[in-house]
Amino acid sequence: MRPQALRARLSVTLVAFLVLSGAALAQQKPAPKRPPATWPATVRLGEATATLDVPQADVLEGTLLKARGPVRIKGPEDTEAAVGTVWYEADVVIDHAHRVVTLRSVRVPRVQVPAFPPARQQRIAARLGQALTPRSLTLPLDDVLASAKLAARREETNPKLGTNPPRILFASEPAILVVFDGEPRFRAVEGSFLERALNTPFLVLHDPVAHAYYLDGGTVWFRAAEVSGPWAKADVTPPEALRIARSDRKEGGINEAEVEKAKADWRAKRFQVVPGDEEEFIPLPD
Repeated sequence: MRPQALRARLSVTLVAFLVLSGAALAQQKPAPKRPPATWPATVRLGEATATLDVPQADVLEGTLLKARGPVRIKGPEDTEAAVGTVWYEADVVIDHAHRVVTLRSVRVPRVQVPAFPPARQQRIAARLGQALTPRSLTLPLDDVLASAKLAARREETNPKLGTNPPRILFASEPAILVVFDGEPRFRAVEGSFLERALNTPFLVLHDPVAHAYYLDGGTVWFRAAEVSGPWAKADVTPPEALRIARSDRKEGGINEAEVEKAKADWRAKRFQVVPGDEEEFIPLPD
């Protein structure tokens, strides 16, 4: 074999070896290391010690991190640690190459430990913020992003429930509460001159000719000039209203004889009316 051909073959072999070696090294490149464990962190609170477990991110906006995590505080004479929650706000440095979030300036706006009075909780919050800032605590970036995303999703799906107490109506006698779903809506009953309320489970009828409203109370009827009341026991009930009520009871499988017996038992009773506001509150006899 000629020297030139031998050198060419050796050069090709060397290049192929270098390419394969580089590919193998690239495949064997280690994954970014997780940050060194800095949690749980301990802080001295006089004679007591606070142990802070790794917090969960609520929000990561730019370089501002908001998080919360559990805390256990135990004194030298305590048999069990007091358990609570710490809220954090921190300016952070994000290292995307190593997937690490480093806490620089740490503030603790709130500490909740049910076993401690509010004044002590405030002192603990101030002490924790001072103690944690110089430590450069770290969190895995992927854990922070996942936790913040989950917290945002929970915020979106949680129902916005009101905390105002409900309006309470009181009566010293048995009563029924007639509720409309919104403003009362009426529609003409087929084959009748009366109109029926559509958005209440009660039978409320409107007589547009007499400008009167009638409510079937089960054993007696009530009448009002306005649907909002005041309501009073009806001296006379239109026969058409009685017919509609009987038809409803028949469709519901209610025994008409039992209804008539109940009416007879209660017919002599006297009724009083407590006017309602948006909902009608109508006492019934014992």
